[in-house]
Amino acid sequence: MANDTPSPSPPRPSDGNGRPQLPPLPDPSTVGQVPPRGQQGQDYSVGDAINHISTDSVTKIHQMPCFRQAYLTGIATGFGFGGVKMILKASVYNACTWAVGMFCFSSIVIWEACRWRRGREHDGMIRAMQVIEYKRLERERRLEEKRLEQARLKEEEEARLKKEAEKRWWRW
Repeated sequence: MANDTPSPSPPRPSDGNGRPQLPPLPDPSTVGQVPPRGQQGQDYSVGDAINHISTDSVTKIHQMPCFRQAYLTGIATGFGFGGVKMILKASVYNACTWAVGMFCFSSIVIWEACRWRRGREHDGMIRAMQVIEYKRLERERRLEEKRLEQARLKEEEEARLKKEAEKRWWRW
């Protein structure tokens, strides 16, 4: 890699003492949720939802995060409940109905739980990046204070040496 130096980040607001402030974390009640598109408070109909589904999203559903886990768990749960109903002497129609219902229910629950975990992980990564940036800014601030202190001490030393040199000249 030719250029490993990080690009400078935009300045952050400070708290009045010269220390940078971290931006606030997202509201915990919205963790893992996708914010709505468009205007706030706008009601969407089922037709609008269907119009937003593209063929690309249907053909690549297997590439979506959490899909595999939710789908396989749904199959296993549906098969298990349907099998148990068959063993308990329920009709084939009743067992299949339970199997399909449990497939749908467990798939949705696992999907939502996985999305929620991914959202929390994403928020944690954002927070970690904020803390790293905060520490970098603190380190830069301390280095700048140290440089200024050294420059001030050097100026004071030069002024003291100049004053001593002037005193010697008058005392001859």
